[in-house]
Amino acid sequence: VPGMGFQQIQGLSAVYSSDMIRAQETARIICGQAGLATSVNETRLRERSVGEWSGLTYNQVQRRWPGYLKRRLLPPSYETDDMVLPRVLAALDAIRQQHPGESVLLVCHAGIIYAIEAYLKAQAGSRNPRRRLTPK
Repeated sequence: VPGMGFQQIQGLSAVYSSDMIRAQETARIICGQAGLATSVNETRLRERSVGEWSGLTYNQVQRRWPGYLKRRLLPPSYETDDMVLPRVLAALDAIRQQHPGESVLLVCHAGIIYAIEAYLKAQAGSRNPRRRLTPK
């Protein structure tokens, strides 16, 4: 785990992971290093849905939706930050309540991390132009 030393991993009380296979595999490896039996699967940490773009490469999206990526447009069923955050923040709150004062590691996905980062920056008064919101 980048930025974490062996002692920090050894001090973990729990590891929570998205229910997606790639996150579960990472959590399994970390649990082995931390001496924990298993991780807890948390479906609310699942990566955001990209709708019609799911499973497509960058080039495939470019061909099927010309100009969308360059103009930062999203497909209609894309799960925006304001759709993702309620489930993710609820999961974080539940985990915090389950482990007060303990060190817990979460294994999730870039889309979730970006949504949380944008939310925290907005809470601090910063405007993050990368935030993905549902058009009004």
